[in-house]
Amino acid sequence: MFDYFLILFLFAVLCVYADLAVKNIKIVASRLGLSLFSLGVILGLATSLPEFALGLSASFRNASDISVGNLLGGVLVIFGLILGLSLVINRRVATDGQIRSIVLIAGALLLPLVLGLDGRLGNADGLLIMAVYLLLLFYLFYYNSREHNYHFASPLVDSGGAGKAILYAIIGVLTVIVSSNWLMATSIRILDRWQLSGFFVGMVFFAIGTNLPEIIISLNSFRRKAAELSLSHLISSSIANTGILGLVVFIRPAHFLVDQGYWILFTSLFVILALFTVFYHTGKKLGRWEGAILATVYLLFIILSWVGIQV
Repeated sequence: MFDYFLILFLFAVLCVYADLAVKNIKIVASRLGLSLFSLGVILGLATSLPEFALGLSASFRNASDISVGNLLGGVLVIFGLILGLSLVINRRVATDGQIRSIVLIAGALLLPLVLGLDGRLGNADGLLIMAVYLLLLFYLFYYNSREHNYHFASPLVDSGGAGKAILYAIIGVLTVIVSSNWLMATSIRILDRWQLSGFFVGMVFFAIGTNLPEIIISLNSFRRKAAELSLSHLISSSIANTGILGLVVFIRPAHFLVDQGYWILFTSLFVILALFTVFYHTGKKLGRWEGAILATVYLLFIILSWVGIQV
């Protein structure tokens, strides 16, 4: 029983200190006068710290299936649970309606699942995934710098010295790394006890837990009427998951079963990305109905995944 309470406590630590790191990274970034899109990209990388820390810890503990499930399942959490519920609860988001960049993003997010159809993601796969991630990031920066001209109309963060913000950011990052290592060690003990699939636990439970920073940032962005920040942040977080996965499997190859759970994840991710692409393009906005559909797809994914492990 102690292990279960310890996991809840460690997830809470992850959430609090990842939020501390993100908040202070925002302070430093805003001092540089970055655009909303650029800040969204930086936030996406920063709020992916828990996934990165857990991924490395899982790899070195020979539990790479948890990391793969966590990072790929996290994409579903981002587009289905977080974006879907944010749209339902808060407001609609305007888009530029350009479909090319979204199609490229969807392709990059599906690439690891395609490469993993043989039950393995090796060094070469990791190198390819990282290369695609970097090229996509370069393209998105180029596209947004050419097509948009976002600037901060007012500060989105609290005032404070940049030096102090950097110190707090470092403290947050180090705490996330240490707590992630403890969380992984505790989770492995529970997996051994219950004989659960690491891939299933990663893509369902860890995917939600490690995306708590994204949930907090997204809700705050909607509340502060910076919806474009929330959208760019979520898109960046999703592709950051792909880049992190590439780095993790490049360092240590991952092996997993291509079973019913894998195909449920593959199908659900394909459907939710296809829907997001259509919604992004049509009407140049995302509204409550689109959010409800995205959230429903995620709910169906959870139900099918749970039923799958009972069979």
